Amino acid sequence: MGYLPPVYHDQYTQYANRSVSRKADYASIQKTARVPSERAYREVEKRVENEASAERSMQEKKRKKRLNRRIADKKKRGRYVNESV
Repeated sequence: MGYLPPVYHDQYTQYANRSVSRKADYASIQKTARVPSERAYREVEKRVENEASAERSMQEKKRKKRLNRRIADKKKRGRYVNESV
């Protein structure tokens, strides 16, 4: 047998309040948003797709520009052009 120290009322009250303060519904599920119509959904989808394609094309242009600069630096040609006819 072991010794059990006395538990004071204040300690028990603090423990009881701590365990009660947890929410019973900790894993609630939110309802999904309703899409007003198929046409509105298609318009939003098309707009997002256009924005994404514009971003991709801009990134592609930047990538090509950097690649051309690196190629020109390696070949030491094409950076400064001086033409005379």
